Amino acid sequence: MQNPDSWPAILLRAFAVHMVALLIFGLAFVGGHFLLAQMGSGIVFFRGLLALAVAGAICGVGLAFVTRVWRGEALSAVIAAACIWLSAFVLGPVTVDRSITVFLLSRFEQSDLGEADARRAFVGTYVEEWRQIERRLSEQERSGHLERVGDRWRLTPQGRSFMEISRFTARLFATDPRFVGLP
Repeated sequence: MQNPDSWPAILLRAFAVHMVALLIFGLAFVGGHFLLAQMGSGIVFFRGLLALAVAGAICGVGLAFVTRVWRGEALSAVIAAACIWLSAFVLGPVTVDRSITVFLLSRFEQSDLGEADARRAFVGTYVEEWRQIERRLSEQERSGHLERVGDRWRLTPQGRSFMEISRFTARLFATDPRFVGLP
């Protein structure tokens, strides 16, 4: 039997604790997100953030009952699980909910299209029929980035701060500058 204070035993215990945290966090996160969606909570991203916070609390408490580990190790496992699930959430559901590319690929899945056909499908279905511009304006108003002034929309100070952060991020990661209003 290995000494419980040996490096292999410590690493094995840490791995096990992190795997248990990943499982508990994942079950709580996916379940919580599903329940919030069923309750009609609107914006996918914010629903996910709420579900992540709740899952973190559940995971922390669950980990305390399932394992008897040092608090710092449990906290580390919860933070690692939160980071992994946040990444999976943004790369998965948030991308699917927002992606023009996913929409276009779904059209190509139905039939072969030329570029003009794809453009018509995007504008006709995504923009016009599904009213995605209206959806985005409503979401940005609810998130505090836009405010309605008569029949127009205005960027709020919070929206301006968001755009500054977005421009910094675009420069840092060399993304398409046009999306953030840069030449």
